[in-house]
Amino acid sequence: MPFSRGLGKEVLYICITGAIALLIFYFSPYGFGKIGYLNLLGFGLVSVLAGILYIISTHYLYENYRDNRQWTVGWEIIHSLCFLLFIAISILVYGYFLRLTDLNFKNFFLYLFYTILFGLIPVTIRAVLVGNWRLKKELAEAKKINELITGRKLASDEKIIELQDTSSKSTLKLSTHDLLYVEAAENYITVVWEQGPAIKKEMLRMTMKAASKQINDPLIVFCHRSFIVNLRKIQTISSYSGVFSIRLNGVETAIPLSGTYKKEIKQKLVGL
Repeated sequence: MPFSRGLGKEVLYICITGAIALLIFYFSPYGFGKIGYLNLLGFGLVSVLAGILYIISTHYLYENYRDNRQWTVGWEIIHSLCFLLFIAISILVYGYFLRLTDLNFKNFFLYLFYTILFGLIPVTIRAVLVGNWRLKKELAEAKKINELITGRKLASDEKIIELQDTSSKSTLKLSTHDLLYVEAAENYITVVWEQGPAIKKEMLRMTMKAASKQINDPLIVFCHRSFIVNLRKIQTISSYSGVFSIRLNGVETAIPLSGTYKKEIKQKLVGL
């Protein structure tokens, strides 16, 4: 997620937190003996596994269905509360199968209500703090990338691209130094390029994969699953609420920069 520290670190921190909580309960003097330490270990493992399952699932859903959409503090609070509720339900079901908890509608909804009640304040505080930390980090990263853009050398490896429309068999020819970006639209692509002082656009029937193969230029790359961008034309990169966007010379449209491609683009900019 945009506010997370990465999937691997999130899973690691869940394991560490679960182990610490288990140790606290294990040495607690308040009547955990009647539950049994093996059952207590089971509750701890269920909590950790449920947390890991939730984090992996939400990362997958975000990358595939919310890629590059704005992620706010409000969404982070909802996400964190759902994380707690998912673990709470898993614990409740596990306790029911061990016959340690009475699973009925009243207990179920009371359990979830108290989970939200006691979790709301710490979750909100965490979301605000992490959101501020993330914002500072992204602004610093955007500034560093912009410094790379400002200091880059002018390229001299110009060549002609030929993009062939699969329906009309017509061919669009343009220079690698004129192309600005390519945008996907279902089975079509929109090619945008400079022609003197003017900005030209043309729609072709072809896939982004085919377009990337025909362009075949190391500095014209995917920046999002629906966009290919010419790194030579980048003016600035900005960040807002976890969403990175690219501004090109002479283009008003903000091009989304997905986290999937950000590292690769940054590495290529270093070499320019």
